[in-house]
Amino acid sequence: MIKKIFMFLLIIIMCLLLPDFLALAANVKPLKEGDELPLIQLPTPETLEERNYLGIEKEGFFTIPKIKANVVIVYFFSFYCRYCPAQVAYVNELYRVINKNPALKEKIKLIGIGIGNTPMEIDAYKEANRIPFPLIPDTDFSIHKAYGEVTTPCFFVVRIKEDGTHRVVCFTYAFRDVDDYLKLILKKSELIK
Repeated sequence: MIKKIFMFLLIIIMCLLLPDFLALAANVKPLKEGDELPLIQLPTPETLEERNYLGIEKEGFFTIPKIKANVVIVYFFSFYCRYCPAQVAYVNELYRVINKNPALKEKIKLIGIGIGNTPMEIDAYKEANRIPFPLIPDTDFSIHKAYGEVTTPCFFVVRIKEDGTHRVVCFTYAFRDVDDYLKLILKKSELIK
């Protein structure tokens, strides 16, 4: 019995430390400001509401530059991340502030990527944290790898221009002040000068 409890606790500890360990072990640098975003095929959200939010018309796959917005904030998290629960309230508040502002609502969109998470874990995370924007599973860590094997939580702010170019304009690991973070996004993305 004690052996089973020990093994169970060991598995839980390993799951909690996995995202941080992978990034440290790989010694890989995340995308930085000015880098072009990798064109990764993401599964289209299942609900019509989420597809409408992103401006994605078809089911199947899409890339972030196809989202109908000038700026996309890509939130990397993990169901097993020990730091992510503390960040969720700020992320949800950022979504609410953006969507209450008619000048920003159609210009800035949020999307979450669940590192190593299955669709079931994504659904549980979304429900438990009442996340109002689309979350995408990265079951095989391919998105995580393309972005530089970042630790969680972290945020890439991507500027999408009319000519189709798309660049990372801001990268942060966390934020606490929603208003200050939004000002930073607006400044870095040049939505305001």
